Amino acid sequence: MGNCTVVPTFRRTPGNSNSNTCPTTISSITQNTSSHLPKRETYVVHHNLPSSPDSQLWIAIKNRRRYKHKTNRIKTTRYNLITFLPKNLFEQFHRIANIYFAILIGLNWIPIINTISRNVTFIPLTVILTITAVKDLVEDLKRWRSDSKINKQTTEAYDKASKSFIECKWEDLNVGHVVRVRTDQVVPA
Repeated sequence: MGNCTVVPTFRRTPGNSNSNTCPTTISSITQNTSSHLPKRETYVVHHNLPSSPDSQLWIAIKNRRRYKHKTNRIKTTRYNLITFLPKNLFEQFHRIANIYFAILIGLNWIPIINTISRNVTFIPLTVILTITAVKDLVEDLKRWRSDSKINKQTTEAYDKASKSFIECKWEDLNVGHVVRVRTDQVVPA
């Protein structure tokens, strides 16, 4: 179980709680006479419990993620391959005009309200969504190229192992790196 410590109680007896007189004297303790001493209880306190390698807490502590320092990598793109379609549609349907056309398409599926064919009502919304998606994709590709160009620029950072400044890319810099900046050079931040 671990180390054990015995801690005596500091409880007073009810009769002697306000009085300053001691219930026993030194002579009664040395003569082994039993007086009206309060009976003390002992408490057992366990501390420094050993950690078994199979305990869930120990496994969670051992496998926890270590804090990763932020890199100097620049990322201003809004989308990636997986999130392009959902994020783009979500942003497109925040516009009132697109919501209006979606409501018209929904109403056109009701036979009593149907005024024109169902396929024709899809055309305006589909064209608008497609053109806007292509425009957003082109803008995002331009941002990605710009980010890549900036991240690939080089600077001089101090290397502790070689005890000198070495050339490295901006995206490889981390918090705590010492960077040498020369006159009229862009600061990699």
